[in-house]
Amino acid sequence: MTVFIIMVKKLCKCNKVICGCIPAVRCNVNFSRLLAYDYRTLKNSTAIGFIDELYENFVYELLLSEYKSSDEFKFIIKGPYVKNNKINPITGFKYNNNCIYYVDQGETLAEFDALAISFDKIIFYEITRANAKKAPNLLRLDVERKTTLLKLIFDRKIISKIIAPPSSIINDYFPDVIQIDLPQFDFSIGKFHKRQSSLPSETNFIELDEFVYRRFSYFKTIELLYNNFTKKLDIILYYKKIKQEYAGVIKRLFIGRCNNKIHFVKIDHIKNTITFMSIYKIKHTYMLEDEDNETVKMLKTTRRTYKDIKYLDRIFIVLNSEEIKQLKQKLKRSV
Repeated sequence: MTVFIIMVKKLCKCNKVICGCIPAVRCNVNFSRLLAYDYRTLKNSTAIGFIDELYENFVYELLLSEYKSSDEFKFIIKGPYVKNNKINPITGFKYNNNCIYYVDQGETLAEFDALAISFDKIIFYEITRANAKKAPNLLRLDVERKTTLLKLIFDRKIISKIIAPPSSIINDYFPDVIQIDLPQFDFSIGKFHKRQSSLPSETNFIELDEFVYRRFSYFKTIELLYNNFTKKLDIILYYKKIKQEYAGVIKRLFIGRCNNKIHFVKIDHIKNTITFMSIYKIKHTYMLEDEDNETVKMLKTTRRTYKDIKYLDRIFIVLNSEEIKQLKQKLKRSV
């Protein structure tokens, strides 16, 4: 067992690592335990990916040590500590590769690095070492989507916390980032293995099958929105509804099919814009066009993509060209 000093950005006056408040905290971390979370991912990852995974596991260990004495929160365990990892609901939270996911119809809606729950609050953590230029925008979208999703599941206050190293570009865009650096480990002592670790018998640690929540079905929701939309063909009405209730979770409003093209409205919640789009398939290539019928992207794949389009395909109405034209005009007048 090795003892490390972890530097944490000082943000406020309280005395909890989970708030990122104290300037330094001494924490016992066993390096081999960090490799027990998802040994396949670690073993097969690139050098950068290896450090990213190791960093997330390391921060998670810090959170475990902090929450074990919490008087308010229950902390959701994952990784090598999980005893019942065969939870596999059609809709709901599940474990997969030692991570926490929310799924619907077998498709992942969100992955949560860490979750803490009290009777009136939910805290979720985004743990990242990202330094790419797109990272802040992608993180902002992730936080928005997960916040909305949790609001649809729980009648509680949703709090997001971002944890990143001091050198990350994320710190320039999010003022309240908890800054934690990864210590220098002797990587030669680590061995890849799969094992189950045990936690102290703390009542603050629970597994996914031990808490109750409301099930939100993404696919049933977009089907309902689609059916209501096709009765009125009012883009603006449903755009406002999606923006108010499903920001970040639902990104496309599907309209219908015309001339072998599936038409939809693409919603950008960050830029506050909506764009009329269409998609069609030629062999294994998906062609995306904007409202001026200009190809904006080609996606080549041997697998299915646009899972929600495939799901809705059986209920699509067939619109005529005049209806499509009217919808485009409505859209252009609204922006």
